[in-house]
Amino acid sequence: MAKGERAASVLRASMRASEDRLRHVYEAVGCGLLVRDASGTIIFANEQAARILGMPAERLVGTENASGIRRYAEDGTELTRTEFASHVARTENRALRDVRTRLVRADGAEIWVRVDSVPVPDASGALEYVVTSFFEVTERMRAEERLGLRVRQQAAVAELGRQALAANDLDALFAETVRTVNSLLGAEACRIIQHSPSERRLSLRAGTRLAPGSAPEWIPDDATGSQAGYTVAQAIDVISNDLAAEKRFAVYGPIVAAGFRSTATVIIPGHDRPFGVLASMSRVTEFSPDDVVFMRAVANILGEAIERLAAMQRVRANEARLRTVVEHLPLELMVYDANGRVTLITGRRIPGRTPFPPAIGDSIFDINKRNPDGLNRIVRALRGEEVHEEVRSGEQVIDLRHQPVLSADGAVTEVVSLALDVTDRAKAQVELARKEAFVRSIFDSVDTHIAVLDRAGVIVDANQHWLGDVRSGEADMKDATIGDDYLAFLRSGDTEESREAAAGIEAVLERTRPGFSFEFPLDRDHGRRWYQLSVQPLRAPDGGVVIGHRDITERRRVEEALEHQALHDMVTDLPNRTLLRDRLRQAILAARRRNTQVALLFIDLDRFKELNDTFGHQAGDVILREVGERFVDAVRASDTVARLGGDEFAVLIPLAADRDEAVMVARRVLASLQEPFIVEGESAFIEASIGIVLCPEHGEDVQTLMRRADVAMYAAKRAGTGMQVYEQDKDLHSPSAIGLAGDLRHSVERGELVLHYQPIVDLAQGRCVGVEALCRWQHPIRGLIQPAMFIPLAEENGFIRQIGLWTMQEAMRVLSGASGAAVPIMSVNLSMRNLRGTDLAGNLAEMTERTGADPRRLKIEITETAMMADAEHTFAVLGELQRMGFRLSIDDFGTGYSSLAYLQRLPVDDIKVDRSFVLNMLKNSSDEAIVRSTIELAHNLGLRAIAEGVEDKPTLDRLRELGCDLAQGYFMGRPMPLLQLGEWLQSSPWGGPLALR
Repeated sequence: MAKGERAASVLRASMRASEDRLRHVYEAVGCGLLVRDASGTIIFANEQAARILGMPAERLVGTENASGIRRYAEDGTELTRTEFASHVARTENRALRDVRTRLVRADGAEIWVRVDSVPVPDASGALEYVVTSFFEVTERMRAEERLGLRVRQQAAVAELGRQALAANDLDALFAETVRTVNSLLGAEACRIIQHSPSERRLSLRAGTRLAPGSAPEWIPDDATGSQAGYTVAQAIDVISNDLAAEKRFAVYGPIVAAGFRSTATVIIPGHDRPFGVLASMSRVTEFSPDDVVFMRAVANILGEAIERLAAMQRVRANEARLRTVVEHLPLELMVYDANGRVTLITGRRIPGRTPFPPAIGDSIFDINKRNPDGLNRIVRALRGEEVHEEVRSGEQVIDLRHQPVLSADGAVTEVVSLALDVTDRAKAQVELARKEAFVRSIFDSVDTHIAVLDRAGVIVDANQHWLGDVRSGEADMKDATIGDDYLAFLRSGDTEESREAAAGIEAVLERTRPGFSFEFPLDRDHGRRWYQLSVQPLRAPDGGVVIGHRDITERRRVEEALEHQALHDMVTDLPNRTLLRDRLRQAILAARRRNTQVALLFIDLDRFKELNDTFGHQAGDVILREVGERFVDAVRASDTVARLGGDEFAVLIPLAADRDEAVMVARRVLASLQEPFIVEGESAFIEASIGIVLCPEHGEDVQTLMRRADVAMYAAKRAGTGMQVYEQDKDLHSPSAIGLAGDLRHSVERGELVLHYQPIVDLAQGRCVGVEALCRWQHPIRGLIQPAMFIPLAEENGFIRQIGLWTMQEAMRVLSGASGAAVPIMSVNLSMRNLRGTDLAGNLAEMTERTGADPRRLKIEITETAMMADAEHTFAVLGELQRMGFRLSIDDFGTGYSSLAYLQRLPVDDIKVDRSFVLNMLKNSSDEAIVRSTIELAHNLGLRAIAEGVEDKPTLDRLRELGCDLAQGYFMGRPMPLLQLGEWLQSSPWGGPLALR
C-alpha cells in the first residue's frame, strides 16, 4: 500500500514537472496560445495571449471568449461569435489557418492578428481540445495598407494628369481633385484656395465648406492669418496634427469650431507666382509626410493645368488681337504654298488691284497670268528670294513684299505676300524732301557758321559758310569739318575759355545744362582769334546740339579798346577812377578772406597848375605822363597806380603788411619826384601831398576809404609834410568833427576864441615891425585847438565869416588898449566869405568907431585864391577898405591863378610868399626860383615881399640875399599870447619895434 502511494506520488510529481516543462514551452513559443476544451471553455492561456488581448491570463481561463473585445474581418465587417475561428474549428472539427482579424480591445487599442485554430482529438478520435494560436501583425497590415494606398494614389495622380491634359474647365478639374484627395487621404474636408496678392486675400475656389450650405470663407492674406496664408508667405508645405497647440500661425476659428484636429497644406504653383494652396483637413486622421508628397503631386498637376489653360487663353487672345489688327490694317495679306495655291487671305482690298480676295485654293499663277511682273516676283519668292518692290500705277504707289517661309532643310514651304498702298507716304516723302531742301537753303544762307554735333560731339552736318571756310582754308574752321571731333578741336585751343566751351557743350549733350551763348579765344599758329559760340540742344530722339560759330575778333578788339578807354586815363593810360574803385572793391573782398590789409594813397601834385599855365597844356600832359611812369616804377607790379583827374593820382596797395609799408611806398613815390622834369629845355620841380588810409583800420568800403584818403591828402597839403595818414580829428565829416563843428558855432558867444600873435620882422633892420593875429580856440573840454583843426570846419559850415569878424574886432580892441600900444601893425586874415559879404566895409567902420582903433595900424590879409574868385567885386571892396585907411596884403601868393594884369589893379601893399615854397627853397631850386620870382614881381609892382614859414637861419639869410623885405616864422618867433608877446619884444634880439611907418 505504501509502495503504491509512493508510486502515485512519483507519478504526480512527474506529471507536474512535465506540465511545467510544457508551460515553459508554450511561453517560449512567442505567440498567443489559447486551449479550449470540447465545450469551448478556455482552459489555458499563456502570457503572450494575455498581452496581445490586453487582459490577465486568469481572466481568460474559464471563459468561452475574451469579453470586451470586438473582432472585424479584413473587409471591415464585424464578426459574430459563430464566425470566430475557434468556434468554427470546434463545431466543424476542421482546422482554420492564417485568418486575419482586426481586434478592438476593451482599452480602445486597435490591433491585427493572424489566427490558427486546430481541433485535437483524443485516443478515440473524439474532440478533446481546440488549440488557437495567434500572432500580432498590426505593423505588417498597416504597411500593406499604406502600400495599397500609395498604389491607389499613384493611379489617381495619373488619372488626374490625364484629365488635366484634356481639361478646358478649371472648376470641373478642381471639383474632381477635391473628391479624389478626400477619398484617398481619408480626410473629411479638402479645399483649393486661390491667392490674390493684388487684393491681399485668399479665397475658397473649390472644396468642402466647413458647414453645409455656408458661403466661401475669405481669409486674410498674411502669414499669421491662416495656415494657407502662412504656407504662401513661407513657400513651404505645412502639416499641423495638433491645431489646438499650433504656434506658427493663428488657427482659423471656423476650422476649430468644426472639430478639425489635423491639417496639411501645399502650394499650387502658377505662371509667375503661386496660384494658391491645396488644403486637407481631418478630425481623426493625422497627416504624414507621405500624404504631403501625394498632395504636392496633385498640386503640381493642377499648376500645370492652370498654366496650360492660361497659355491657351493668352494664345487665343493674341490670335484674336492679331486677326483684328491684320483685318484693320490698310493692306492685303495672302499666303500661298510651294505649289502656288492660296492658303490664307485677309486684309483690305486696295482699289485698282486684281479682283480681291481670291478663293482659298486658287492658283496664284492664274490670278497673275496677265501680270508678267507679278509672276516674276512670285517665281523669285518661291525660289527663296525675299522680294520687296514699290510699284507705280498712275498716281497710285503700292509697296509689295513676298516673304518666303523656309523649312528646316531650307526648302520653301509657303510665301507670305503683303500689298500696302503707300501713295500718301510717297507724296509725303516728296513734300518732306521739298521742305528739307527749303530748310537746307535757309541753313546755308544764314551768315553764321552752323554745325550739328551728335551725342559724341562729332560734327555730322554743317552749312555752306562752315564748309566754305573749310575748303578755302581761310579760317580756323579748317581744323574741324564733318566727321571731326569738335570737342577735341576746342580743347586743342589751349585757352581756359575754349576748354570751358567744350565742357559746356558736353553738359548740353548730356542734358545737364540748357543751351547757352559763350565767347572764347583760340590760340592758333597765326595768333589769337575770338569766337562767339551759340549752343542749343537738338530736339531729336538721338540728341545732339546745334552750334553757331562766328568770328568776332575784330569786334572784340574794338570792345576791348573801348573798355580800355572807359577804364583808363586818356593822357597817362593809367587806370582811371572807375577802374580804381573796382580794383579797390576786389582788394577789400580779398583782404577779408585772407585777413590782410589794403592801403590806398591819394596824391595831389603841388604847383602843377602853375607849370601847366606857364608852359601850356601840351607840356602839362607830358609832365603828367612822366609822373605816372615814375609812380609805376616806384611801386610793385601788384600795386595799381591810377590818375583820378587833373593833378590827382592814387596808388592801391592790395597786399599792405601794415602802416609802415604804406608809408614806405609813399616815401618812394615822393622820392620819385626829386629829379627835375625837363620842360622845353627848362628844369621844373614838382612836389606832392599824399593822404594814406588803411583797410580795415580806416574803413571797409570803397566810398569811405576814398573820402578819407582825400581828407588825409588835404591834411598833408595844409601841414606841408608831404604825407599824412588819415586821422579822424582832421576829418571834417567824422563824428568827432561834426560834434566839434556844433561846439564851434557857440564858441564866439561863449568867449572861447582867443588871439595869438606871431612877429613879423624887417630883414633889413632886423627888428619886429608888426604881428599877425592868429585865431585859436580854447575848447572847455579839448583844450587849445589849433586853426588847422577848426578853420576847415568853419569854412565847411560857413561859420568862418563870424570868426573873421570876431578876429578883426578883437584885434582892434587890443590895438586900442594899453596892451597893444607896443604893436605897430597887426595883420588879420579874412576869408573869402568875409570878402563876399554884402557890407564888409560897413562892419569894419562900425568896429573902428566902437573900439577907437586906428585903421592904419591894421593890415587885412586875403588869400590869392579868395581875391580871384570874383575879381571885380574884390577890386571894389579892397578899394573901399584902402580909402578907409586899412593896409592890404595878398596871402599865400603862388597857390592861386592871379595874373599880372589883376595884380597891377589890386590896391595892396604887400605880397606874402606861401610858406610851402619857403620851407624847401634851399633843397628845391624850383621853389627858390618861385620865391625869387615872387620877390622880384612884388618889387616891380612897387610892393613889399613878405616870406612866411622861415624856420632856420640859412633860409633867412638866403631871403636877405634875394632882397625879401619882411619875414615871419618859427625861427624868429612862434605865435604866442599877448602877454608873452610883450615879454618877447623886451627880450628877443628881434624886439624893439620900429615906429609906425
